[in-house]
Amino acid sequence: MTDRQGVPVSEEPQVKVRWGAMAIVAVVGFGVSASPFVLSAKFGDQFGTQQSLLATALLNVGTAVMLVAVAFLLERVLEKRVKSVARTSAQEVVETRTKDLERANSNLGVRLDALQAQLESQVAATDAHRFAESSRLASDVSFENVAKALEHANSLGALAGGVVVVPASEQIDGPRVGFSWGPQMADDEEAGILHGQPRMRLTYVVEEKRPEHTGTPVVEVDWHADTPAAEAVAALVVEMRRRGFGAEAGSIGAPMFQHLSIAIQEAMAGRAALPGFWVRGEMYEWVWDGWAVTDRGLVSRDHGLYESGEFPEPLHSAIMRGHRRGPKEFEAGAPEGVEPKVWETAVRRAKAYHPAGSYFIGGGIGSFYTSETTPR
Repeated sequence: MTDRQGVPVSEEPQVKVRWGAMAIVAVVGFGVSASPFVLSAKFGDQFGTQQSLLATALLNVGTAVMLVAVAFLLERVLEKRVKSVARTSAQEVVETRTKDLERANSNLGVRLDALQAQLESQVAATDAHRFAESSRLASDVSFENVAKALEHANSLGALAGGVVVVPASEQIDGPRVGFSWGPQMADDEEAGILHGQPRMRLTYVVEEKRPEHTGTPVVEVDWHADTPAAEAVAALVVEMRRRGFGAEAGSIGAPMFQHLSIAIQEAMAGRAALPGFWVRGEMYEWVWDGWAVTDRGLVSRDHGLYESGEFPEPLHSAIMRGHRRGPKEFEAGAPEGVEPKVWETAVRRAKAYHPAGSYFIGGGIGSFYTSETTPR
């Protein structure tokens, strides 16, 4: 319980009055006080006269009454003093415990602030490391740096299927190349099992079907760890020419690595929701500056997100519903200030991943390496 000031005090124990003992003491006291009068009456004045005995008795009674008054006064004073000391002690205990609690909360706040600072520092250092690895591609192109950049992006889940497609030239309507880094399932004849072989692939994205092709050809080369970047790109050019894409191969060049660096950085920034991010979802393709295709649709830095549902219905969805695939097309016009060629290319590339047409580049290689699973 607490007093009026809110200070906790202990409940006073109830004192049990012993009425029998009090009665015995009173009778004994009365008997002792009356005995001189009885003796004086029986034996004469040798025990004192009645007047002197009465005076003495009255004096004793008066003295007793004063002593009772003094004792009562002292008891009240002592009781107040004890209560005051108890209240003061209780207040001191409360204040001490309150200060201890405040000190503990303050220390906890300091520890939490320190932990928050350490967390922010650690996250910032991790982000800085990831972005440093991907930005290095623009000036130092190598198998190692490309692999690191892809691994960092895959660790964040920034690339859909572990693959990212970028323009391979300085022209927005030029050829496009996909980069992937993951295990290839290969047949081990001696062991009789399948096992993953590390493989980095450079894949030319075929958009136009040719009469000589029965389907969409896969034009790609492996980039080995000991192969310089120039040789890997030259091998892709040779393969494109061999497969009948010589004209497009003439536009393949070094800008693809600058585009790859930008694509990975913007994909990671979007995945981590860093300040200024604009990419939403897992990136399929970096179309051009400020434009990308993700698993959510067509994304623009300045014009927002065109959801995948705004594109024509995928063929497999129409079949599942038992309907014929109609001629529905994405009819949105170019946003204000966007060049027609940029808009036409962005919509065309978005349809490749959210299609009504027959070709679909999305889905990646199924498995890919991250910073934690890298075989390097």
